[in-house]
Amino acid sequence: MARSDRVLAIDIGATSIKVGEFEYPTRETPSLVNFAIREYEEELTESTRSVVVAGLLRQMLVENSFQSRRALISLSGQSAFTRFVKLPPFAEDEKRIRQIVEFEAKQNVPFNMDEVIWDYQLIASPDDEEMDVMFVVIKNEIVEQMTGAVQAVGLEPLLVDVAPAACYNATRANHVGEDDCAMVLNIGGRSTNLLFVDRTRFFARTIPIAGHTITQQVAKEFGIGFAEAEELKRRHGFVALGGAYAEPESEVAANVSKIIRNVMARLHGEINRSISVYRAQQRGNRPVRMHLTGGSSTLTYCDHFFAEKLHIDVDYFNPFQVVALGPAVDRQRLQEVAHMFSEVVGLGLRYRLPCPIEVTLVPETIRRQQALRRKKPFVFASMACLLVILIVAWFAQINQGRLYSRAAATLEQQRSEVEPYATKIKGYKSEAEQRKNQVTAIIDLLKQRQRWPDVYNELYRLKPENLWFHSIRPVIGEIQPAAAAKPSTGGAGTSGGMMMEGGMMGPSGGGSGFPGGMMGPSGGGMMGPSGGGSPPAESGGSGGGGAEGGSGFPGGMMGPGAGGMMGPGADGMMGPGGSGMGGDTAPSFSPQPVSGLIISGHGVLLGTANATEAIRAAADGVRGERDGGASAEGEAKPAGAEAKPAGAEAKPGDNAEAAAATSSTAEEGAEAATDETPEQRHAKALRRAAQQATPELAFLELLRASGLFDPDKEYTDIVSYTPPQNVDNLSTFTIQIKLKEPFEFNQVGR
Repeated sequence: MARSDRVLAIDIGATSIKVGEFEYPTRETPSLVNFAIREYEEELTESTRSVVVAGLLRQMLVENSFQSRRALISLSGQSAFTRFVKLPPFAEDEKRIRQIVEFEAKQNVPFNMDEVIWDYQLIASPDDEEMDVMFVVIKNEIVEQMTGAVQAVGLEPLLVDVAPAACYNATRANHVGEDDCAMVLNIGGRSTNLLFVDRTRFFARTIPIAGHTITQQVAKEFGIGFAEAEELKRRHGFVALGGAYAEPESEVAANVSKIIRNVMARLHGEINRSISVYRAQQRGNRPVRMHLTGGSSTLTYCDHFFAEKLHIDVDYFNPFQVVALGPAVDRQRLQEVAHMFSEVVGLGLRYRLPCPIEVTLVPETIRRQQALRRKKPFVFASMACLLVILIVAWFAQINQGRLYSRAAATLEQQRSEVEPYATKIKGYKSEAEQRKNQVTAIIDLLKQRQRWPDVYNELYRLKPENLWFHSIRPVIGEIQPAAAAKPSTGGAGTSGGMMMEGGMMGPSGGGSGFPGGMMGPSGGGMMGPSGGGSPPAESGGSGGGGAEGGSGFPGGMMGPGAGGMMGPGADGMMGPGGSGMGGDTAPSFSPQPVSGLIISGHGVLLGTANATEAIRAAADGVRGERDGGASAEGEAKPAGAEAKPAGAEAKPGDNAEAAAATSSTAEEGAEAATDETPEQRHAKALRRAAQQATPELAFLELLRASGLFDPDKEYTDIVSYTPPQNVDNLSTFTIQIKLKEPFEFNQVGR
């Protein structure tokens, strides 16, 4: 069997040392392979006990050839302070239990807690209302001296126990007190340990009456020394039976037996008192059996004495019933001293098996040594793992460096190959950026050029059929209110439109759909080829884009034909010949902000009786509104509802026209008061335009509802309105329009 499977159990008593070497095979039952017992050759004192114990223990190890160097230690119950207390249950809160037990220990221990080593053990109790707790306290000095003596002989202390607890573990392992309450009386050299083994309940008391007390009484009675008295006790000692029993023939033996009986009687009194305390305070059962153990319990008739006094069965306790004996064990010698090894057997059982009482009184220094020793394998394993990791990391680093070097060389080669392409790409990017900027500038210019067609198309879309323009002039700079604007000097049928030679919308005086107009197909047209635009229409009809022309076709406003606005033909605005602004000299462009338009033209009122009078009334209304005129009630009247000239005959349709004008004014107020969509505003404008008396007024309503023009009446309004003079039903007007979003206009000059 390997040495690591063996352990020494050492019981350091007050008068002797008992050692047992246990071996632990695969089965749970330990095996005793060697044992020894020696008494001290001199009395133990505080100053000499460490040296005496170390010297005697060294002799025992050498003489008996013990192999194990690990030791379990049991100290005499006389050196320890043991108490039993009852506490309320704390649901196994170990921290709180330890705090309460420590408080109880402070109240009962006559030493400072810093000077002692203590531990506690919970004891199972059938009473759920309370919890039995045993705590053991022993002075640091005693434990350190004993553990120091064990270490001095080359042994390693594993745990430190006390004799009552070790003896109790041995009795429980031998099934003592399983069915009823039993007492174990361990009579030692200087003290007696009385144990109550009551099923799972445990109670112990140390009584200071033992073999040393008998020796002192013998020495006192005979007036002899302690050693001689001890010799008399061992040679003639027995417990006198008393009563009718005959005394021995030897007078010395008779006197010694009587002394022993008197001491035993004192011990019996302490036992009775302990039974009363156990049953009263611990609520234990009455003992029905006693087991004797310990060196002084071998006195003749000792068992008869306690059986007679206590009236219970008394026998000797054999702790080796649960321990196997090795082949080298002297069984005869062991039988002579077996009653003295209950603590040794209890220690041996605790090494491998769970025991009811497991208190540990190991000093803090040894605890730290044990913890360090337990950690050593893990420390060495950690160091070995760390070393392996470092080696692996070192090799990995070397390999990684090689890989990085190869990768860097490959990347450098690839970089040198693609670097010329990168330079070319940068050049292409720079060139593309320049082209992009140029395209952006061209797009901006195209967007600006598109503004004029958008404005003209919107005007043409809104223009009534019986209305045409002969002049459109841009308002350069900040636009003024309509009241301050000057009427156009270009009259109907004369040259003087903005962008055409002979009238904007008609031939030489321009009507919608006639040759020479803005949208017509003859010279000076805006959109058609060679003046293209809308084809001729019937009288009063508006052309909707020429059959050959339209915006963007040759000869239109932007085309190269004879009448193109920007073409090189004779009539082109920016061309080099003819009446265009271009010429042999390159034109200069000066961007100017355009904020509005001034439109001059003619209107024809058809299908209305007395049209001339209606137009005159509308003209008077416009002049009156511009001059600040008002009705007698202080309300402004619509242009169609103004008072007719003197001598004019009232017509049935006049009232309807006045009502329509009033309704138009009301709708304008409602529109201003509500937030409407452009579609809703345009629909309302169409309804209001249909109710106007003249096409000029209808056109004005549609202009104010357009998304391109500002609806503010102060700026978008009729500048002048002239009734017919030479031709019936033909009126002349000038309207100022403010753009919602002004734009730049390249003014051309030489």
